[in-house]
Amino acid sequence: MAARPGWPWQTETLAVLMHKRNIWYELHGWSPKYHSADLKHDIPRRLKDRVMFGGDYPLFGYERLVKDWIGEGYTPEMREKLFHRNAEAFAQTLGLSWT
Repeated sequence: MAARPGWPWQTETLAVLMHKRNIWYELHGWSPKYHSADLKHDIPRRLKDRVMFGGDYPLFGYERLVKDWIGEGYTPEMREKLFHRNAEAFAQTLGLSWT
């Protein structure tokens, strides 16, 4: 599991994620509008099934962060993966269940 956007090593973090396909990426602590261009490009593409949203409440409210994800142009399907489905899939790899 990798956490946070990896600044100032976002490019290196992405390289590790592409090389090690069993690493999942949990993004918290930053608004998505501050992610690097490479990270924004890869989230709905190469990372679409391994990236998860994590809030940083109370520093960032959920309403603001959801608005920022929408504002960055991520589709409803991608946001569903970010906010819920990918975390569920990650938990299943650990033998955990949401039900």
